[in-house]
Amino acid sequence: MSALSADNVSVVLGPGVQVLNSVSMSPAAGQVTGLIGPNGAGKTTLLNVMAGLLEPKEGRILYGGKPIDQISRQQRGQEIAYLEQDTQCHWPLTVERMVMLGRTPYLKPFRGESADDHAHVADALKRCDVAQFSDRNVLTLSGGERARAMLARALTGEPKVLLADEPTAGLDPYHQLHVMELLREHAQAGTAIIVVLHDLTLAARFCDRVCVLADGEVAADGPPVEVFASDVVPQVYGVTTSTGIHDGQTYVVPWRRLPSSGS
Repeated sequence: MSALSADNVSVVLGPGVQVLNSVSMSPAAGQVTGLIGPNGAGKTTLLNVMAGLLEPKEGRILYGGKPIDQISRQQRGQEIAYLEQDTQCHWPLTVERMVMLGRTPYLKPFRGESADDHAHVADALKRCDVAQFSDRNVLTLSGGERARAMLARALTGEPKVLLADEPTAGLDPYHQLHVMELLREHAQAGTAIIVVLHDLTLAARFCDRVCVLADGEVAADGPPVEVFASDVVPQVYGVTTSTGIHDGQTYVVPWRRLPSSGS
């Protein structure tokens, strides 16, 4: 099991707006857990809570058996990486300098980066296919290029847990597959990964487990083959799907909208 877990977490934002209701999740080390569900289901809120950036109204987030707020910022920075959705960089840094920020929790006071830090950055740049942009101003990158650079920043710290919010959004098909392959590689090396996805085929192909959120609650949680064979997706998304096997892997294609309850 992962050292990070959500235990019966409920979140209320604004006057009486219940975003999460008694949600529990414990991503397993060495696995990719896909977090799926319609817009507004609470996926990003759950990642914010698990990263320790948002306080739940009820329930708790544990890391290593302790409440996450009792874990030092340095340890959290070293062991938990959070790749936010559509992350922006507001400073004219080079891509290499921006990715180096992922090593910040390891830097010692009054000392520069070590050869090991630079080696980790170079490896992350190469893995995420942005090494060719090392000297470029990050503000000049396209949206997809910037997204890959931000992923490199998250991976350069070699976290034990990676929370990734829609890391494939805005990427071309080649880089969507590349990013999911990278996440699988890091999971196989022992990282616990939660990834928010809207592409059901990517979830079916690359995730070991799929958790479906709907209206702030867990509608299903299990192996992709079981989740996508159930009636949960039509109920939650309001669409039928076409499912098949290609090269021994499952694909899931949204096919037709179902009539809404008000029609």
